[in-house]
Amino acid sequence: MADALAEKNTITDITNYRNTGYPNTQNIYVRVDSRLNNDCLGLGSYISLTVESIPIIKPITQTHCDDDQDGLYAFDTSLIQTNLLNGLTNVTVSYFDQNNVQLSSPLPNPFVTASQTLKVVVKNNTAKACSYDSTVKFIIDDLPQAFPVSATLTAICDDEVDPRKQDGKYAFDTSSFQNTILGGQSNRVVKYFDANNNSLPSPLPNPFDTSTQDIRIEVINPLNTTCTASLTIPFIVNPVPNIMLTGDELVCSNLPTFTKDIDAGLFDLSTTPHYSYLWSFNGVPILGKTNYTLTVNKAGLYTVEVTNMLGCSRTRTITVMASDIAKTTGIDIIDLAVANSITIAVNGQGDYVYGLDDEYGIYQTENYFTNVSAGIHTVFVKDLNGCGVTPKEVSVLGIPNYFTPNGDGFNDYWNIKGVNASFNAKTVIYIFDRYGKLITQINPTSQGWNGTFNGLQMPATDYWYSVQLEDGRILKGHFSLKR
Repeated sequence: MADALAEKNTITDITNYRNTGYPNTQNIYVRVDSRLNNDCLGLGSYISLTVESIPIIKPITQTHCDDDQDGLYAFDTSLIQTNLLNGLTNVTVSYFDQNNVQLSSPLPNPFVTASQTLKVVVKNNTAKACSYDSTVKFIIDDLPQAFPVSATLTAICDDEVDPRKQDGKYAFDTSSFQNTILGGQSNRVVKYFDANNNSLPSPLPNPFDTSTQDIRIEVINPLNTTCTASLTIPFIVNPVPNIMLTGDELVCSNLPTFTKDIDAGLFDLSTTPHYSYLWSFNGVPILGKTNYTLTVNKAGLYTVEVTNMLGCSRTRTITVMASDIAKTTGIDIIDLAVANSITIAVNGQGDYVYGLDDEYGIYQTENYFTNVSAGIHTVFVKDLNGCGVTPKEVSVLGIPNYFTPNGDGFNDYWNIKGVNASFNAKTVIYIFDRYGKLITQINPTSQGWNGTFNGLQMPATDYWYSVQLEDGRILKGHFSLKR
């Protein structure tokens, strides 16, 4: 009114006027002046401007993961209307689906729906009802799936060649893991975490060198990172049996009752009940032989597969070689010499040593003996592997150079040495004096000549002999009788 009286703040454009009243009402006054002298012809209230406030609401979005993969979700709508109005009162709220079908207000709770956007209309409950449109979005994002990896790919036995050097690690082949985990899903993020929750490369390195540990996997929908699926892959490196991988043994082929016990070669014998054993001979399983030890008496290749309770195994190979007692194939004797010698030839699979005259005495590796005294000797051939001793009696011939028949019990008789009932028993021996007179004929198996002739002692001098050996040799020479 004051502006009209004072002719101030004239409204120049009545088609585009922004009211200035507060809070929402303004009176507009009209003044009529004369064009002639500008006299005021009239003044009064012409119109009242009333501006209703718009019930402004903000859009709401609810996002959830499709927990059962059916495309529907039961949304909690208990706070939607409260959050939409944010304190507005005296208003009416209407909801319309994507087909513009009006829904109940407030919305049902829970509100089961697929992903869709609802239109929300909020209108003042006044004579001049003003309204405002907004939206409520219900978004259902796919929940990823994480498909398991076969346990046959993640549980393995330690692969060290030497079981004593097991490091508990294995280089796993992970080339197929990512595809297996996703199972054909696209637009997914796969993350890997070790036992200490440290992030690992994705996909996993191939090969993946690790000891026993659980690897946690998350498959994430990048459109909604709260939609995840988790999976744990247990990488397991099981120990293998700690055994001696090879062994050697010997059996005596000449002794059917000779046996040896071979075993599976565990370093820790206290753990033998914790394993299973499968024995084979020359590649063929031995039925019923499942003990830690095996009694054998045949040469060949024996193997035993040792398996622990985790299913990991190692194979021990034992080579059983044959040995046997020696078989004499020849004797070479050089006798009637300054240095007599014996050489013995044998055949057999054993490892042999040789002894002379004493089975329990000293043995040598050479098969010949030198400086052997004349007489009957026994050569012993012993198998070092315990398969027995072969004795061989031999004769080394020798002719004494003298004898002393004085009755002292020592060297009282003269006879050729190396002859007995088994060797040259039919040898004929003649003794002559220096003039060629036959003194006596003696039996080679007897004590020999006692130095007498017709009961009389012969003088101390040289005497001659003629020896006709059974093998055909003839020996002649002389010896001395000493008193």
